[in-house]
Amino acid sequence: MEPTLEELAALAMKYRALVLLRARRERGDPLRPEERAERRTAFRDLAERFPGALRELDALPAVELAARAAEVDVEIARVERGESAGTWVSVVADFHRTLRALLDDKRARPWRAPGGRLMNLLWATLEQRHRLPRAALEALMFGTPEGSPPDRRS
Repeated sequence: MEPTLEELAALAMKYRALVLLRARRERGDPLRPEERAERRTAFRDLAERFPGALRELDALPAVELAARAAEVDVEIARVERGESAGTWVSVVADFHRTLRALLDDKRARPWRAPGGRLMNLLWATLEQRHRLPRAALEALMFGTPEGSPPDRRS
């Protein structure tokens, strides 16, 4: 499913918020109590709107998150010209959309995911939709196991 312009704008906002949170963490300065409370609220808001975003925050450095924000802006321009969004941004938007739907459904009527793991159901769904193996999807979302950013040019 192709991301909407609204989803792309929201992703750009998400990455900009993650940059600020990650850069603050990377500086390593002690947090004042009010900063801790503000960060907890920001984490909660991001996790609610973009399930899985906190894993991105943990997995990716601020420079990579900033690059993603800039690349989402490029994708917005592509979609505005009538072109299709790139694979990586489509996967990211679909990841958040699908995980949010699964979590909402599970809250509304409790059920057990196959194998007991909601994330396995999510990855299987994304594998079918995007015709990519789980490892490639995870690399697009969270970087590679070696810690390098994925190739998002497609």
